[in-house]
Amino acid sequence: KAEAQERKRLAATKTNGKQRPGPTDKYTGPHLKAPWTLGQANALMDHLVVQSKSKTDLIHASYMEEVLLNGVEMFKEMPSVMHVPVPTQEAGETLIVVGDTHGQLADVLYIFSVHGPPSTTTTYLFNGDIADRGPQACEICALLLCFKLACPGSIFINRGNHENADINERPAKNGGGFANEVRSKYDRDMFHLFQQLFNNLPLATVLGDECLVVHGGLCRLNPSIEQMKGVQRDMQCPDLPLTMDETILFDSLWADPAPDGEPAGSGRGGVCYSFDETATSKFLNLNSLSLVIRSHQLPPKQRGYMLHHVNKVLTIFSASNYCGVCANHGAILILRGGMSEVWEYRAPPMDVLQQTWDDTKAAREKEAKKRQMEKLGAKPKLGIGDIALTQIRSQRWGGRSESRKVKVAGGLSEGNQLTLSEYVPEENKASLRRKSKSAVGMDNAILRAIKERICVNRATLLSAFHKIDKNRDELIELRKWQQVVQETLQVPIDWDLHGDALVNKEQATASHGSGTAVNYVKSLERYQIRLAEGYSGWQTGVLARVYEKLQKSNLSFDALKKRFDKDLDGNVSHQEVLDTLQTLDLGLSKSQYERALLWMNMDEGRTFKAEDFISQLYVMCHDGRPALSPPPRKP
Repeated sequence: KAEAQERKRLAATKTNGKQRPGPTDKYTGPHLKAPWTLGQANALMDHLVVQSKSKTDLIHASYMEEVLLNGVEMFKEMPSVMHVPVPTQEAGETLIVVGDTHGQLADVLYIFSVHGPPSTTTTYLFNGDIADRGPQACEICALLLCFKLACPGSIFINRGNHENADINERPAKNGGGFANEVRSKYDRDMFHLFQQLFNNLPLATVLGDECLVVHGGLCRLNPSIEQMKGVQRDMQCPDLPLTMDETILFDSLWADPAPDGEPAGSGRGGVCYSFDETATSKFLNLNSLSLVIRSHQLPPKQRGYMLHHVNKVLTIFSASNYCGVCANHGAILILRGGMSEVWEYRAPPMDVLQQTWDDTKAAREKEAKKRQMEKLGAKPKLGIGDIALTQIRSQRWGGRSESRKVKVAGGLSEGNQLTLSEYVPEENKASLRRKSKSAVGMDNAILRAIKERICVNRATLLSAFHKIDKNRDELIELRKWQQVVQETLQVPIDWDLHGDALVNKEQATASHGSGTAVNYVKSLERYQIRLAEGYSGWQTGVLARVYEKLQKSNLSFDALKKRFDKDLDGNVSHQEVLDTLQTLDLGLSKSQYERALLWMNMDEGRTFKAEDFISQLYVMCHDGRPALSPPPRKP
């Protein structure tokens, strides 16, 4: 009902196709309006490449609104499952499946720069999760919609679980961020328009008669394609699906393949569904299909793809270096002339893309003309542009490719052979440095982002380390240290590449086996948030006084617990810590105590287990001195 009222309100304010005044004469951004043309869409793409460098305006609100309104009307007429033909060898056409992009515009532009933008001969299927996490999902949506409006057969878009308001409303650090992005660039009404677009995106696409492309995965009800096609999808994804339509919608966006050999279950917890190999075979047999292509998950080992269930399911993930910290490769699936290829890559930073954009533009235009001639039955000769694109595709930015073939269930290519063009990072770091300063900066940026997350999560990490420190000697195995850090930060870390820069290793004692161990207290001493000059000095003094008071108190571990845990419930609250610190006679005002609590990771409303808090307190307050271990616990 609320959604219907919102649509009615937007329709009532619409006049002559626009709801807002147009831009002024000072506007330096792109002009987007009917009649929609590929030239206009390509001009927008060129603008987005140089926008950050030239400081030109964002897409004007009136243009963004018109693009969205037209996009909503177009997608509203489509069924919940689209059918797209697979290019034949004679057609001279290409179909490219793109996985999650999550607001990472550089990935989208890099894919278009290498493989050509959407056109009459190059079709793209974006498999959901355009929104959230990254900062430029608005621009990606506008670009795809402009191509779609100009050439409807050049772009198809499936809905992902992040094309949903409740996820978008979360902060970026919690997996959302799109609502904040839209409101910071435009306003709340524009966010509602985006939600109308998301609600009308199809749930899946069938390629030829061979495979289903869906963002999450298969539905627990094992529906037919016809049943999926009839789903009334114009709604937000429910937290608890109750009807058949809601269940198909929910599982299409959220389901995951269960690991090979494991039964179906709930991989993400709650009502989420993970489908096993048996469920995959049942669905494929019921619908006379042979392959499922999906996205939704970051593949392990920094790859951009993963095969599941005896190669009947293929995951494609296209956001390379996900969130700026994962150091993973992106991947796309290319179908062309009876050939299918998974193409892995690492997108360059935007400044590198800007430098190479004009160089590759001529090659892209040359290939577009060649494809058009092939479509018309001509046989164009190989030219310089073709050679340039071939070199770009084989070299990759910052690395090279290695190809191998695997047998897949689908008949998307001759002999069911899928080519895996895997990305191999440049091994010679000196060579990479000579290529671009940004190439060097990428690893540094990843490392810096990981260190920042460790800083923010120091207290949580220390608590987790204490739980697995059975010997109470502040040493744990390196493998366990890495596992705790990775699970707490919730990002995959390339330990071979960044491990030595993140932790100092010590030779393990006999009780820790024959490997290396980590002194986890000392490992966290390196990670401190530094404040500005004049402000950090005051912080140092406060924490030093707390440290001295703890030393002089000479209390047992249990006595210290009781001093902070006033109500003896086993937990220490923000208020209990504040009350206890005020009894230490530190000579501070209440607001200064509150600031000191923030440095101790004790935000208002937060609680810690009492014993973990006491242990953490000694680490947080030592201020660069040799770490003071907490009093021993009673056996």
